[in-house]
Amino acid sequence: MPFRSTLFALFALCFLPAAASLSGAVFISEFDAINSGIIEDADENQPDWIELRNNGGSSVNLNGWALSDDPADPGKWVFPNVSIAAGQNLLVFASGKNWQIPGLQLHTSFKLDSDGGDVLLSQPDGFGGFTVVHSIQAYPGQRPGISYGYAASNPAGIPGFLQDPTPGAVNDPLVVQDFVKDTDFDVTRGYYSAPFTLHITSATPGATILYTLDGSEPTGTNGTQVPAASELVAPVATIPVTTTTVVRARAIREGLGATNIDTHTYLFAADVLEQDASYVDQPFATWGHSGPDWAMDPRVTGNANPEDKAVPEDFYRIPTVSLVMEWADLFGVSGPGIYIAGEGIPKEASFELINPGADKTDPALSPAEHGRGVALVFGGSSTEKRWKTDKLSFRFNFWQDLDSVVLGDEAVGTYDRLVLDARLNNVWNQSQNFEQRQFGDYARDAVLTDLEQELGVKSVHSQHVHLFLNGLYWGLYTLHERPDNHF
Repeated sequence: MPFRSTLFALFALCFLPAAASLSGAVFISEFDAINSGIIEDADENQPDWIELRNNGGSSVNLNGWALSDDPADPGKWVFPNVSIAAGQNLLVFASGKNWQIPGLQLHTSFKLDSDGGDVLLSQPDGFGGFTVVHSIQAYPGQRPGISYGYAASNPAGIPGFLQDPTPGAVNDPLVVQDFVKDTDFDVTRGYYSAPFTLHITSATPGATILYTLDGSEPTGTNGTQVPAASELVAPVATIPVTTTTVVRARAIREGLGATNIDTHTYLFAADVLEQDASYVDQPFATWGHSGPDWAMDPRVTGNANPEDKAVPEDFYRIPTVSLVMEWADLFGVSGPGIYIAGEGIPKEASFELINPGADKTDPALSPAEHGRGVALVFGGSSTEKRWKTDKLSFRFNFWQDLDSVVLGDEAVGTYDRLVLDARLNNVWNQSQNFEQRQFGDYARDAVLTDLEQELGVKSVHSQHVHLFLNGLYWGLYTLHERPDNHF
C-alpha cells in the first residue's frame, strides 16, 4: 500500500470515532411546527422552530452541518460557523427566511409541515455529501401550543408531544402519544333571547370535562370538573345558561394529552343593556380618567327619544367581537393587568367573531368564527394624560390564521393579526375634551382608506364592531388590518 494511502487510512481510523462521538452528543431535542406565540423572531413573527441540544461534555462546532425536512436532501440548509456548548441548547427558526449569519438568529430555508413529516440533523461525510446523525421521522400531525420531542431532553426515549413547550431549556419530563377527543358544545356562541341548557361532551370514554364561567382557563385545579359516569362512557357537562355567559372548557384523561381550550360566549342583548358595576364580581385595579366605569350609559339605554334609545336589536346591526382571557391578565391588581399596565404586554386570549355578516334580523345566519392567540393593548400614554380615553385599543395576534368574511369580499379574508381600534380624537369616548366628544367621528379613517383603494393604492379594510371583554360590553370599535410588514 502506498505511503500516502496508508497514512490516510490511519488518520481516518483515529479521527472518525471522535467525530462520531461528538455528533452523537448533538441531537434534535424539540420542535414546534405550529408556533402559537411561544416565542417570536427578530421580525416579530412566530415561525416554526427546531431546538438542538448538546448532551456531551464538550462544545461542538456545527459549521457545515445541516438541517432538513427531506430525507432525500439531508443537506437542505447548512449551518454557518456556530457552536453549541456542552449541556446547552441551540434554537433555529424553521421560517423559510434562510438566515445563515453567525451571531444572529438562525433561520432555515424551509418550514416544518404541521400535518406530519420529517426533521433531520446531518454532518458532512467528507465526500461532498451528508451523514444523518439524528432524525425524527414520520412525526404525526401537530397541534397549536404543543411541541414535539423527547421527555427531559433524553434521546434514549421515544419522542412524543410535549404539552409545555420549552424552547431553549430542558424539556418537560413527560410526553404523550395521543390526545383526548375535542370538546363539543351543542349550542354555539352567539346572541340569545331565551334561557337554554348547554351540554358539553367529549367522545373519549372515561374523560373528565373541565369548565369555567369567569374567563379563566380550566385546569385540574381550577373550574368545575365533570367526570364520566364510568371508564366506558363519554362525559357530559350540563350548564344552564340564563344570561350573558362565557364558557371555557377542555377535557382531560390520565395518560392522554388534554384538549385545547374551547371558548363560547353567549350574549343576551336585553341583559347587556342593563349592565352596571354589579356585573363585575372579581378584584380589579383602578383604571380610567375618573376611576372604573363598567355601566352602560343611561343617555343611550334610557333616552326619552325612541330614535336614540338603544334596543336589543341594535347589537345585530354590526358584527360583534368577544375577547376572553384571564381576568387578572386584563384588569387584575397584581401585575397589574394589561388594561392598566399599558402597551406591548402579550397575554393569551380567545377571539370570537359573532354575526360576522352583520345580519340585522338573524345574527346566527353567518356562522361565528373563532381564533386563539395573544392580545396586546396599544395606544394611550404613560403621562398624566394616559386616560384621554377610557377605551383602549387592542392588537390581536392569532396563533393560526383566522379565515373570516368580516372585512368584506375585497379583503384578503385570512388574517394573522387584527386591530381593535378604540379611536382617540373627535369621538364619544374622548375623556379630556368636551368639544371633541361632540363630533362622534367614526367615519374619517374608513373614508380615506376606501378612497386609497379606489385609486389603486393598497390600504386597510375596516369594519365597525361591538366589543365585549370577558362578557362585558366595552363599546364601539373599528376592526381593521394592521399595515405592517405582514400586510
